[in-house]
Amino acid sequence: MVDYYGLPRTGPGAWPGREAGSASALPYPENVKQVEDEIKRDLCGDMGQRFDPSRFIPFVMIHEFEALLFSDCQRFAEAINREEFASAFQDIRDGFSNPEQIDDSPHTAPSEANR
Repeated sequence: MVDYYGLPRTGPGAWPGREAGSASALPYPENVKQVEDEIKRDLCGDMGQRFDPSRFIPFVMIHEFEALLFSDCQRFAEAINREEFASAFQDIRDGFSNPEQIDDSPHTAPSEANR
């Protein structure tokens, strides 16, 4: 599993389409579609004629760990035996349209909330 926001955007290790998807004004899930399309285009270019693109379906999942933690903030707080954190978790969650956006950059990660 890789974290979408952590995928390199520039440089030699950049994921295809990551920089363009992040810099665009596309709705959030469409940014991922941009990466998937570019991965497929990149692979097709590298593989050439011997590759059947219909047999490759790229999938980048944007909801992973954050979705588990922030899908139910009360239960998250209970699970870590810190029920007093439930409202703080909910405040973090309410600041974003979906849980994955909570850490879409190093500056918006929950660990940065009180710094």
